[in-house]
Amino acid sequence: MGDIHPLASVRVLTNADLLHGIFTFVPRASEKRDSHLARCATVCRAFHEPTIRVLWRDLDSLLPLWHLLAPPNTLFPSDDAVEEQIQHFLEAVASAQLYLDPTRWDRFLRHAAHIRVICHRTRASPAIETANRLLIQAVIMQNAGRTVLPLLRSIHWQSCDSPWDGALIPLFTPTLRHAGFTTNSGDGPSAHLLRRLREACPTLHSIYLNYISPSLVQGVLPFDRLRKVGIYRISGPDHFRDIITKPDLTTLRVHDVVGP
Repeated sequence: MGDIHPLASVRVLTNADLLHGIFTFVPRASEKRDSHLARCATVCRAFHEPTIRVLWRDLDSLLPLWHLLAPPNTLFPSDDAVEEQIQHFLEAVASAQLYLDPTRWDRFLRHAAHIRVICHRTRASPAIETANRLLIQAVIMQNAGRTVLPLLRSIHWQSCDSPWDGALIPLFTPTLRHAGFTTNSGDGPSAHLLRRLREACPTLHSIYLNYISPSLVQGVLPFDRLRKVGIYRISGPDHFRDIITKPDLTTLRVHDVVGP
């Protein structure tokens, strides 16, 4: 009968990379994007893994990650949820300790491995940030001190207070290329956080800080591969000059220079 070529649709269904490419064209600027993709994940087995890769690539919150460890029938906080609902959700996840269950833990790690970008922006209460911090510490401890985001490429962290050094440092990986830290209080990250970032991410290409003090300038300068630096406010023109003379720097964005 000669060679029989499979139908084009069958060839697509058996090529996970091609399906992944198709699903990335689902419009990204709407909340409906995630609901459409979530439905696609339930259509058939061939759709599931490529769709999950797209759904979990970019996160604008840690809540989807914690939902993987939530007790059954726990309601996921909606976009307009009040702080009390979010805090109740986080407390339920923390008290359940389902990361101790091998099946749930394996599922958590498989989904977390798809995450490439985290943009955690919150104006939440300190209690919610503390709950997030404790959950990060719990899963890192469960993972024997290793990161649970092995392929993370970009992290932007906005918090009420100063960035959480102890909680964020275990998330830094050699794959990280961009890091941004802002606080509602206007303070920048600590010199310790920048030092650990440099040690863990030697090929970091870009960094954004909402404020950089004289001591933090010395923390930024040793990043050898840094190409782009964004700073909302920098203290003094001398520090501006120190950064702009970095040999490999291609882009420097500064909103305000404070001082004489």
